[in-house]
Amino acid sequence: MTLTSEPASKSLDGVAQLATAVVLITFISFTSGWRLWFTLELAAYFLASGVVMIVYANSSRRLPLKALAETWLPILPLQLVAFVVLFGVGVAFAEESSTIVGVVLIAIGYAALAARSVMRLARASDSTK
Repeated sequence: MTLTSEPASKSLDGVAQLATAVVLITFISFTSGWRLWFTLELAAYFLASGVVMIVYANSSRRLPLKALAETWLPILPLQLVAFVVLFGVGVAFAEESSTIVGVVLIAIGYAALAARSVMRLARASDSTK
């Protein structure tokens, strides 16, 4: 029973990351300069990680780095929403008015993506002590 629910969960994680890439691609229509390249880089990451998550979730074969990818690539939907909102508002601020405020909002959005991994590492270091 666990084997059938786990791939579905990992597939949903991959779909959520692909949806995030699509949203990031929409930001391209109103941004330019360094913000354009930054958005393209993030969209490419989310496309690649989403595809990897879906392929790994739907494969019963032993694929290289499967356990590592299934541990570190999934991002919670709440984290993705927080990232997209903060990133979008940050890009809008950086494009239209204050670059400093925009960069700060983009950095906070990036921190939202890393929150789960940081907590996982903190718990791992606490358990080794």
